[in-house]
Amino acid sequence: MMRTLPSLLLIYLSTSLWLVAQRPALIVTTDLGQDPDDEQSIIRLLHYANDFELLGLIVNADANNDYEAAVLNDTLLHELIDAYGVMEDNLRLHDDRYPTATRLHGLVKRGRAGNSVHRSVRHYVGKGMDTEGSDWVVRQVRAATGPVHIAVWGGGADVAQALWSAERRLNRRELAAFLDRLRLYFIGKQDSSVDWIISRYPEVHTVLALDPGGDKWGSTYRGMFLGGDLDLTSRQWLDAYVLNGNPLASRYPTETYTGGDDRNPHRALKEGDSPSFLYLIPNGLNHPEHPDWGGWGGRFTAAAGRLYVDALDSLADGSGEVSGIATVHRWRPAFQRDFAARVSWGVLNFEEANHLPLPRVSAGDVANIHTVTVPAGGAITFDAGESSDEDGDVLAYRWYVYPEAGSLEGAADLLPTGVTGSTLTLTLPELAPTGRTVHLILEVTDEGEIPLTAYRRIVVTVE
Repeated sequence: MMRTLPSLLLIYLSTSLWLVAQRPALIVTTDLGQDPDDEQSIIRLLHYANDFELLGLIVNADANNDYEAAVLNDTLLHELIDAYGVMEDNLRLHDDRYPTATRLHGLVKRGRAGNSVHRSVRHYVGKGMDTEGSDWVVRQVRAATGPVHIAVWGGGADVAQALWSAERRLNRRELAAFLDRLRLYFIGKQDSSVDWIISRYPEVHTVLALDPGGDKWGSTYRGMFLGGDLDLTSRQWLDAYVLNGNPLASRYPTETYTGGDDRNPHRALKEGDSPSFLYLIPNGLNHPEHPDWGGWGGRFTAAAGRLYVDALDSLADGSGEVSGIATVHRWRPAFQRDFAARVSWGVLNFEEANHLPLPRVSAGDVANIHTVTVPAGGAITFDAGESSDEDGDVLAYRWYVYPEAGSLEGAADLLPTGVTGSTLTLTLPELAPTGRTVHLILEVTDEGEIPLTAYRRIVVTVE
């Protein structure tokens, strides 16, 4: 006989694991001025500067290719920040947490030039190899009281040197705390220090976005511009939503290499580094302490130590696709609309622009991620009817299971096509094993001119 839990929500042993107000501390290392996609990613990042506690912007330059000079281009970064500064007051009409351009300029640090996948790490890590960037990493991580995320776009040399220096400057207790605070997200292996860091510091929480099978075009971060609806990466899309008079977004490069006509013929939007910070945005879906849960920056599976590597998602769209890039491109419609709205914030006042709805799954509740327990065979009802939108837009609701994020076999069959409407009753199988989990995702989308989607993730554990 099915055991039915009281209808409208009950056990909600739910604590917020990732709060709306919580802003991840973030340092970025970038080989800005080489592949134009770093400039693209910086422009997107600055539009999301309100969602992070930015601690550093470190410019480095690898020597992997003859056609990309190993020259530090911090001047370009300052120019982009100047463009941000032109509209910073307008951005604060939408969120007063946007930092000043003056503060951002102060975060720009010069890192290593000449690091490479072709040179041994001893050529740029060790005594006398400190950079302004590596010293800044040590300083910021030591001063932090919580996790510090480092998004590594242009090689890990400055991070490696920071680790090398920390080993020599700190006592054992201080070093353990330093390593425990670090959260690394590597976009591939752009120099030899990445392997050195992973092997030498297995206790550091590390995401390596790189296809473990050796297909570089199958790496999770390529889902930013490969697979899915490629029209959302086209020049036409950029013309419509990005190149619209915003002084920073108008500098967005519109030509880059996207893998050739057989992969992405548009050669426009690439942003291969952007998943490293999209992964952190507290949008109700992402949870950086759980790379295996998946979100805008991809999904990863645990390997040795605290290392996470690319995972595979299958899409319930009839395509039969199972891939690493799907863990990113499945969210592209939402994160592209979100970016388009942010760009509009640079030029529109509050009343003219669209803003994210605020989902709630119980009265007065604003937690992004919930945990609940339900007995095998039990049912639980969720009500999102008190969700709101500060622009007064009508809201649409969609509930679905993210099967790869959980551990209950057959979870995809619980809501095979998703469910619409503000309420949902989820019934677990009679024989569901204790301790297995189901990840239920609620999407709330407004009907603004640029429709925006916010999420709530509910982790249901079989009791």
